[in-house]
Amino acid sequence: MERFDADELELWAQSVQPWRCVTFMLLCAERMLPQYRLFMRETGWGDDKPLRTSLDAAWKWASTNEVPEDLTHLADTCEQSAPDTEDFDSEFTSAALDAAASITTALDAIREFKTSYVVDVAMLGRDSVDLWLQRRFDTDPSLQLSRDAVVEDPLMQRELRAQREQREYLRYSTATRRKITTELRARCSNLSMGSLECEVP
Repeated sequence: MERFDADELELWAQSVQPWRCVTFMLLCAERMLPQYRLFMRETGWGDDKPLRTSLDAAWKWASTNEVPEDLTHLADTCEQSAPDTEDFDSEFTSAALDAAASITTALDAIREFKTSYVVDVAMLGRDSVDLWLQRRFDTDPSLQLSRDAVVEDPLMQRELRAQREQREYLRYSTATRRKITTELRARCSNLSMGSLECEVP
């Protein structure tokens, strides 16, 4: 059974190089971005292009250590692309906000790395699935039974397992920085289906 452990995440982030941490954050964000596109399709609001551009720039940094010249601008455009949850009733609104926030945080980590950013993005990935499942179950999230049901759900287990396995790979791989990031980017970016397993048409 997979569990989310913020303390373990913090220790992991302290034990590996910052570029490995940012790569993990990008992997989490890539699983969230398809939900943003579903939000756009449902509401007619938003723009995923700044998010994709920012992710691509962050991947380039992860691979080469080349800081984007327009890093601040990229972060600003991501923030502007984030929906206000009070303005929309789409079931994808919170997930879309989480996607934009995760990419913004990854850019912040490139500017000035903090291990807390790693925990924040992993939590956003978990929370997107958590809220989705709560709505699906239509249960009171304060009930212990409901919390157990959410954690044990295959969708949540899939997200938590992906996070753990990717952290383990990034910790132990002895390949070069460029090879690791190139392979992960090729396999895990531009997904048609994100962590909620709703395919973007």
